[in-house]
Formats: sequence, C-alpha cells, structure tokens
Amino acid sequence: MVKSCCAYECKEKFIKGGSVSFHRKNNENESRLHGKCKWCGKQRHDKRVCPARDARCRHCSKILHYAKACITKSQTGCSEVAYLGVVQLESKNKTNIDWTVTVQVNHKNIKFKIDSGADHTVLPANVFQNVFQNAKLEPPDKILCGPDRNPLRTIGKFKTNIEYKGKNCTEEIYVISNLQTCLLGKPSLFSLGLGPNLNSICQISAADPKAKFPELFKGLEVMKGCYSIKLKPGAIPFAIISPRRVPIPLLEQTKAELERMVEEKVITPVLKPTEWCAPAVIVPKSDGYVRICVDLIELNKNVMRELHPLPKAEYSLNLLTGAKIFSKLDANSGFWQIPLDKKSSYLTTFITPFGRFRFQRLPFGISSAPEHFQIRMSQMLEGVPGTICHMGDILIWGSIEEEHDQRLIEVCNRLKNSSMTLNAKKSIFSQTSIKFLGHRIDGQGIYPDCCSRKLSADNE
Repeated sequence: MVKSCCAYECKEKFIKGGSVSFHRKNNENESRLHGKCKWCGKQRHDKRVCPARDARCRHCSKILHYAKACITKSQTGCSEVAYLGVVQLESKNKTNIDWTVTVQVNHKNIKFKIDSGADHTVLPANVFQNVFQNAKLEPPDKILCGPDRNPLRTIGKFKTNIEYKGKNCTEEIYVISNLQTCLLGKPSLFSLGLGPNLNSICQISAADPKAKFPELFKGLEVMKGCYSIKLKPGAIPFAIISPRRVPIPLLEQTKAELERMVEEKVITPVLKPTEWCAPAVIVPKSDGYVRICVDLIELNKNVMRELHPLPKAEYSLNLLTGAKIFSKLDANSGFWQIPLDKKSSYLTTFITPFGRFRFQRLPFGISSAPEHFQIRMSQMLEGVPGTICHMGDILIWGSIEEEHDQRLIEVCNRLKNSSMTLNAKKSIFSQTSIKFLGHRIDGQGIYPDCCSRKLSADNE
C-alpha cells in the first residue's frame, strides 16, 4: 500500500511538471567502500599505484575507476547501464525512407521510430502524461544513456502489452524527460517480428565476401607451413598408460567427437609405442555435445615458447579513431588450421577409453600455441591499414564505405592465399556498430559492453 502511494505521488509530481527522485538505500555501497580506495574499491592506497587509474568503468563509461566503485551506480542504485542510439540511414540514392512503425501499446496506437541501437523501448514524458495517465510508474532499475553515452533523465518505467499485426509481447517501457520521439528498442523489435528488417538499416555495404570469396567459408582447411614444437634441452618424456574415467552418459558423445576429429584430420589414431602420452579430459557442452581436451601440463613444462607479445586490448582499441564502418572475421577453429610436423605430432599423443590418438593440427592446450598463432596472423596482415588481429578475431574498419571495402577485400585475399578459412556464422560484415574485445564500437566512440563475458573480473 505504501509503495503504491509513493508511486502515485511521484507520478502526480511528474505530471505537474515537478521533478521526481527515487531514493534508494545506499548503506551497502557506503559500508562496502568505507576505508577503501574510491577508485578501485580495494584497500585504500595511493592513487598513483591504483590498478584502476587506466580502467574504464562499464557503468558510466568514464575512466579512473572500476564499476564496483562507480559513484553514478551508488547514487542511482541501478545495477545496469542501457543505451539508446537512434539509427540514421545513409543511402547512396538518397531515398527518403521513414523508419517508423505504429504499434498498439495497451490498446492505444503509438507511432515509434525503429531504433536498433536501443536496449529498451522508451517514451517521452509528455506522451506518457497524455496517453497513459492510469499507468503505474515504477522507479527505474537501469541507467539509460543516449547516443553520446551521457545519462538521460529517466522518470520511471511501466510494464505493458505491445501488439503489432497479430504479434504481441509484454515489455517494460521507460519514460524519459525531454525526449522528442518514441523509440522502439531491440527486445520489442524482435518480439514483434521486426528484427530481420534491421539488416537493411545496419548493413550499408553492397560487398558480400561470402559470394566473392566462397573458398573462405568451405570448412576446416590446412594453412601453409607446418609448426614444430621445440623442447627444452634435457626434457624428460612423460606418459600415462591408462585413460581417465569418462562418465558413462558421455561415452557415446565422446566416441562421436573423436570420430569427427579423425574425419576432419585434426587427430589420427596411434598404434605404436610413444614416449609422450597425456590424458584426455572430456568436458560436456551446453548443446549436448562434448569437447575433447588434453591435459598437456607435463609437456608444457618442457616446451620452448616463442614469447611473442600479444597485443593489449587498450592499445588496439585506441587505433580506432575515425572508424565508422566495421567487419569482424572469425577464424574457423584457428589453431586447428595449422599443421604439425610428424615429430611434433607424436609429442601430443593422448589416451582415451577408445584408444590413443595424436594431433595432426596445432592443439589448443600447447603453451606456445597462442603466441605462434598470433605471429602467423600478424605476418599475414602486415601492412594492411585499418585492421586489428586478436588471436582468431580480425577487426576491419574504415571511415567511409569505400575505404572499408578496400581493406576487407585485401584481408580476404591474404586469407585466401594462406588457405585460412572463416566461421561464416560468427563473421559479420559492413556494420555501423560492432562488439569486439568486450567493448561496443560505433562511429561515436568505444564503450564497455555491459553484457559481454570478456570483461575482467576486477571490473565486475
């Protein structure tokens, strides 16, 4: 009853033109940060040695502090940041296309602008006041930011039914002060069947690499040049004679995965004695299949690493000044495209309940694998401007469409000459906004992707 009265009082103040503030208890945040560094949230120390001095907060997108110490988060009590980003179509033929749609919100016709960059559907304050006087306004639980990444004045939210051409969904709509247009966000767009049309908005290039370079998407291939695993002087071989136990429910999937890897020539059976033999570790996947991992810890103790520096995300992202159009290429099981020489292949022998096998391609568990793969990718793309390579992910960008397309074609030609193939499902082309290295990138800047799992644990 008290909550209802508070909500009613807030709405009345808002309708009369006053400001509405939702007060939340911040005792938990205050006690958590008491006696601790206000930038990183850890034990208090000198700012010059604070680990957060170069960090970017994933809540407010500002630097010099972690999200867990964010003042904006503490003041609002909101646990997430959501973004609005009005999409503008840039068409060569200058066709006037009105990206609006009329949908029914609680049985009332409302004209929305399609906004594929918006994480939520939003209404201007005056529309809420005129059309939804009886709706119960609740405090916002998220910080909504505009295209410039600055927080908007969010009055509140309400849950309602949205209907369009026989399809309906229940969504939370946020009410924004000083907003000029009703914006239909991504969740509502896809629930109402409008999502597929977004490709015509975001995809602005006519170039289709899948059609121009079909050989890049034909499956797992073998790159040129074998890799040789170098052992330290005095390396002592290690071998086990019995496999680790595999749960009975996973035996069938394990056998099927081994057969698939043999068919793709990633591994091959071993029938003669070997000095090295490691145990296989079977990891169940969420899709019902299994992943064959190999515990190569003993071999890795004796592997000579190439010690090639892996590029830092912060440095790579700073290269994107002026970027407006993006493509991201994903190598198809990148390590498995690099062949091993025969001597190195026997070093990777592993044992399973179905016998022994050895890798014919570079396995994921070798300590030198990431460095060698990065070396190959860096050498392959050397001299191509507007490209970043982090392991199996290649980001290509340009300030205009023609510049982007030239770079994309050059990269595809180099991949073709190296016999590397790409994952068609994970590769995306000619986008105005893209996710890369735990960040969302568009023509307006770079900001943390709150939903990404690649964010460091310290910034959680």
